[in-house]
Amino acid sequence: MARSQHAGHSADSMYRSLRVDEGFQRRRRLPRILPIVCVLCVATYLASSVLLARIHVRGASLVALAAPLVLAGFIAFQMLRARSAHSSWNKGAWGERRIAFRLRNLKGSSVHHDLAIAGSSANVDHVVINRGGVFVIDTKQRGGQIVLEKRRVVAHYGKKEFEVPLETTKWEAQRVSSQLGFPTMPVLCLTGGKMNRRYREVDGVVVISDKSLKSWLRKQSRRKVLSQEQLEQLQFQASRGFVAR
Repeated sequence: MARSQHAGHSADSMYRSLRVDEGFQRRRRLPRILPIVCVLCVATYLASSVLLARIHVRGASLVALAAPLVLAGFIAFQMLRARSAHSSWNKGAWGERRIAFRLRNLKGSSVHHDLAIAGSSANVDHVVINRGGVFVIDTKQRGGQIVLEKRRVVAHYGKKEFEVPLETTKWEAQRVSSQLGFPTMPVLCLTGGKMNRRYREVDGVVVISDKSLKSWLRKQSRRKVLSQEQLEQLQFQASRGFVAR
């Protein structure tokens, strides 16, 4: 694994890259779209003028100007706004920075952010090492009402419900474990939604709210699963970028 970077670095870089590419594609389409927009605006103005004149609106020509302006504004908004897929990367970066802020000054623990996984384009959001063990933390932004069941996590948005996947969190923990040569605990930290409980182990993954994460990690550090020698060795490996033994 690569050395720790600042939280949200990968997600933020991906968002910026996508936005730059989107801007390039937008500039390429502009010469083709602009004449069509001009024709639509003129046609909208003429149609509005005729309609307003027929219903005897005073100053019909001036009032009719509002229609093409609204149309042009709407088209510009659609062209300039970030795509939802791109915005998800920005939200992801914000969520990771929020968790990093909560994990600051975590006594007795070494905290690492945004670690690249060797041989993969994926990254690990956060890794915390203390006397309680090694915790691989995956951060997800989820809204709505989140229900932690025994075997699954369900997010409710009104009448719709979506299952929150846990496989990625497990896979990341396995990769970190293989790098360190030591078992790890997969943790899925959810931000933005309302959970029916602070945390729960679901199908081998600890699912927890961002507000409860720091206190839970403090509690785990008191379990003293690791000896002082093991703790120092693992923290040393982490400081070197998780070089495999």
